[in-house]
Amino acid sequence: MRSDAQLLQNTDTKNSDAGVLSIYQNQTTGIYDYNFWCSPVGVSIDGTLNANVDFDGTNIHDPADHTDLTNVTSVPYGFIGNSYNGTATQLATYWIFTLISGGGYADWSQELNTGNIPSGYGFTLKGSPNVNNVLDLRGRPNTGDISIDCTFTGVDSDPLSGPTTQVETLTGNPYPSALDLKLFLTDGNGSTSPTGTNNRNILNGEAFFWEQIPVGSHNLADYQGGYSVYTPGDPTNLADNGSYATAPFENYNLDGSVNGPTAGNTQDFTTNMQDDMPLLDKVL
Repeated sequence: MRSDAQLLQNTDTKNSDAGVLSIYQNQTTGIYDYNFWCSPVGVSIDGTLNANVDFDGTNIHDPADHTDLTNVTSVPYGFIGNSYNGTATQLATYWIFTLISGGGYADWSQELNTGNIPSGYGFTLKGSPNVNNVLDLRGRPNTGDISIDCTFTGVDSDPLSGPTTQVETLTGNPYPSALDLKLFLTDGNGSTSPTGTNNRNILNGEAFFWEQIPVGSHNLADYQGGYSVYTPGDPTNLADNGSYATAPFENYNLDGSVNGPTAGNTQDFTTNMQDDMPLLDKVL
């Protein structure tokens, strides 16, 4: 899929993996900075009618020429395991993490390129020295209902890292087609487009997007970034697109807690918001 093409999906029909779906995504950060991702595909199992399949590093390919939309040649990306820095032809496996019902920084789980990430869950990955590097995500397209876990058990596993009465899950759009974030958060409650889900009664109603300043360091204490916040507005009014608050940039301590504000926010930098950009969900 190229140039913002969409795959229209209106059933839960599985495929037999006679081929793969290819979706280009721009990796907008350098070797020191994170992109947050959510894959629209999983590992293919040829000839097998199956439910959605977990994602891993084998789904990430390097297109031969991403500027030629007719060129479908692409090879699996290599991963470097003995360095924190990605190269022009390899990605650093060290920086692939997930966050599922996490109480704080200590709950980020390292997956590496060999880890199996279920459909619907987001993951982190640092970038390449190639400017606006393009990744080709190839595999079985996700389809049907997808549920993720964002459950607060009543006990905060990392009380020093933030609020002690909520947890967070890194997620995003798991489909190779556009997802309406307002409907996701509100279930279309009271509108003409109810989704039949119950997110409005489970989540706190906001979506958080990580933004950061390039600082040329892998050290957490050097990071300067924060979360911008989207709120969906009136759930009964689909013309109300809600509001977006830019991210205040902050420094962080080694335990992930906030050390203090820094100068600037996302209004000072170019931000490319995309329909499939991963986000943090919070449950209270």
